[in-house]
Amino acid sequence: MFRIALILLATVAIVSGGISRDDDAKPLSKEQLAELLGTDSPSLLIWTKTTGADFYVYHGEPQPPLSGVVHIYVGCCPPFVADASLPTLDGRLGSYSVKWQKKVLADASLQFETVTALHSDLWKAHIVVKAKSQYDADRVFEEISRLRMFTQMPTIPGTP
Repeated sequence: MFRIALILLATVAIVSGGISRDDDAKPLSKEQLAELLGTDSPSLLIWTKTTGADFYVYHGEPQPPLSGVVHIYVGCCPPFVADASLPTLDGRLGSYSVKWQKKVLADASLQFETVTALHSDLWKAHIVVKAKSQYDADRVFEEISRLRMFTQMPTIPGTP
């Protein structure tokens, strides 16, 4: 129970802007970026990664002229709870069909949020995208749809 509460607190703090990536966090190296993307092609986002005891949080910031931010929690227990009062949009992330919850924030920017299982019920991804416009959000959706976690089976540590 404590672990779930800790993950919930960390994710809510990151998503709400209470915690951002570490000031010392450096963008992913070319090798780390290739591991995330599954390719050597450049990314429209500058990525950092925070590693927890049994989860990762990827933080991406679009390069100008795009605006916004993306957070991707990858672990067993995402803290996402659907809000039935918010509109949903059907979408895709790589090979996954998803339902995005859409929220207009106080500053008129857009926030999209979803959770999806990653090839099994053991690993899930909780994705939050914030953008100043629908155009910017659509470009970020295209970019994160290329991520290896959404297009290929994960490599399980310790398996051949």
